[in-house]
Amino acid sequence: MDAAKFLILNQMCSIYCTELLTLKDTARAAVSDHTIIRIISKNPPPFSTNSCILEWAKHKVTVKRTSLMVQIKEKAYAKAKANYNTFLTVAELKYTNDIEAVHKGYNKCLT
Repeated sequence: MDAAKFLILNQMCSIYCTELLTLKDTARAAVSDHTIIRIISKNPPPFSTNSCILEWAKHKVTVKRTSLMVQIKEKAYAKAKANYNTFLTVAELKYTNDIEAVHKGYNKCLT
């Protein structure tokens, strides 16, 4: 039962991580674009003349990426856990119904 539980959780985490990574990439692109637009003015200096601009942009992307990865993992785990709990409830109900059917069948054989 534990192996099935972990298999389901891993599959659900994988699915939701993929979805959330796509959202993260979209958000990162938007943040990068916004950052560059804010940095560039009407007469922007070449980036090679000011290395601070590149370092600042890299730092902002790294910080945002770390934050998004934590959110992605939390959301993926929460959704996978909810789906697993639903699956477990349905499986337990089916198991209970199967046991009851076997028990009834056994009782009929005895009478």
